[in-house]
Amino acid sequence: MNFEVGTDIVSISRIFTITQKFGIKFLCKFLLPSEIMLAYKYADELFDMSDSKIPHRFKTDIPTHCLLDDIPLSFSTNNQSFYERFIITHLPMFFQDFVIEHYKFSTLAGFWAIKESCAKALGVGIGGNISFHDMCIFKDKWGSPHLALHESKIQKWNIHKISVSMSHDNDMALAICVIL
Repeated sequence: MNFEVGTDIVSISRIFTITQKFGIKFLCKFLLPSEIMLAYKYADELFDMSDSKIPHRFKTDIPTHCLLDDIPLSFSTNNQSFYERFIITHLPMFFQDFVIEHYKFSTLAGFWAIKESCAKALGVGIGGNISFHDMCIFKDKWGSPHLALHESKIQKWNIHKISVSMSHDNDMALAICVIL
């Protein structure tokens, strides 16, 4: 793939209003469970890394909340399935007891913008060639956002590197995605 750039800007209040109307179902349309968890205001309290109850595999194999030293380029269907089952089983409050005030909407809007900017960099938009769930946003140990694509998409476009940047101010969130 050549050097490609995509950008997107979205209103934070737009994401809030749609979530207010449709709840967790809307968030699940464009976010993976791990991404919803990243926007949860109290996520740090849930993941004390000294807690031995969290399986070692959960800590290292899946792009997730501020746990990774290495930045993965891709994720597999098996990785995604394991992680989704873990969250649904161990953290049901994300889905059953959804409280809109417990989420950072600047982060959610930024995640929307990251995924849209990636699709634009690929030159296809969200749809038949790539879906929202073919992309996984995660944070490194410093809290910086990163993007991994499903391994089939990495192969399809022969992608070697993905870099993203996200920012928000007032009521707008902006993201830029660079693909090589």
